[in-house]
Amino acid sequence: MVDLSLKNFYYYKKMDRNKFISYYFGLALALLTCSEEKVRPPNTGAVPLSPANVSIRNLPGSAIIHYTVSDDYTSYILAEYETKKGTIRTTKSSRYNDSLKVEGFAEAGIYDVTLYAVGEGEKRSEGVKIQVAIGEPPYRSVLKSIQLKATFGGVLLHVENPDTAALRIVLLTKESGNQKLVETFYVKSQETTLSSRGFESVKREFGVFVRDRFNNLSDTIYNKITPLFEQQLDKNKFKELNLDGDFNTPNNSSRSRLSNLWDGITGNGNADDLFATIMGHGFPQFFSFDLGIKANLSRFKYFPRSEKCCAYKNSPRFFEIWGSNVASGDWSHWTKLVDCEMDKPSGSPDGEYSSEDVAYVERGIDYEFPVGTPPFRYLRFKTLEVWASGNIAIYELTFFGSESVD
Repeated sequence: MVDLSLKNFYYYKKMDRNKFISYYFGLALALLTCSEEKVRPPNTGAVPLSPANVSIRNLPGSAIIHYTVSDDYTSYILAEYETKKGTIRTTKSSRYNDSLKVEGFAEAGIYDVTLYAVGEGEKRSEGVKIQVAIGEPPYRSVLKSIQLKATFGGVLLHVENPDTAALRIVLLTKESGNQKLVETFYVKSQETTLSSRGFESVKREFGVFVRDRFNNLSDTIYNKITPLFEQQLDKNKFKELNLDGDFNTPNNSSRSRLSNLWDGITGNGNADDLFATIMGHGFPQFFSFDLGIKANLSRFKYFPRSEKCCAYKNSPRFFEIWGSNVASGDWSHWTKLVDCEMDKPSGSPDGEYSSEDVAYVERGIDYEFPVGTPPFRYLRFKTLEVWASGNIAIYELTFFGSESVD
């Protein structure tokens, strides 16, 4: 028992100050140590009790199982289940969680799942057998939503993915009677439109199937499509304009100049190979250039910065493309052709990027001009807003269409 009498207090008052502080610090620590503390029993290798109070929430392609850990000898909860004939999966969850997810099922249906509590030495409790009613897996339902349509130079794929499952959309085509892989797209957003270009305006058969991260494969759907005619405009004919109101002052001692937008470099991490304006001008800001010909425009491809540090920083997010046949800074001579928005497929917060986001910017972003857009020679790129910066930076702009004959 600790004596806290007045006599002892005066005794310690005469002690050296540091010793006095050390004494009472040690005293407080001793009192705390003596307090009752609930600790986990020593792990003796006992077989843990089975999980209790099991409940199930069924989902498309998966199920969430809730449970209660029955004793302190449990290290984790283990679920064993068959996702398709001959394929056994296991899912583990810490004893500090109250649920786990079973997933990877190939088809909708009733599946058996066995839950175990696992302790020291991987000793398992008696299994708790349950059944889950799995809904249609997303890789199957998403395939049903896919629409294949002709576009300039290729095909569009409209995809609906309401469960935001991580999937791969695989596009195929037939050449000389053989299947050929065209492109694989990674998707996780609820709804997206994908495109694949570079085809002649000749009818061909395209196919598409869906694969999930558990290597489940859907059937393949086919459609015969004739891509709309277009050709890439010759960038050697492009020229910079300096019209009234244009802002194209480079950010990097003239190396990040406007002409970098048509040098063929779509992203290499080198700031000298992109176009970037100096900071502080504000928005909106715009620049103009000459295509060298009067063109019927079908679409353009926008290559923002693709480095993770900057892709969603000073890349134009909301912008407009204007056309004119008069090289004048007077806006009365200009016609707005299209409103554009740079997307972030994952929808993740600032500073976070998914694989889908990175692939989206590296591939380049396509924007189509409305059907019936009249021919123009001069274009103006007007930035309304960037993601998070005071200037703009773009690697490349590529335009498609055909030369006007009028």
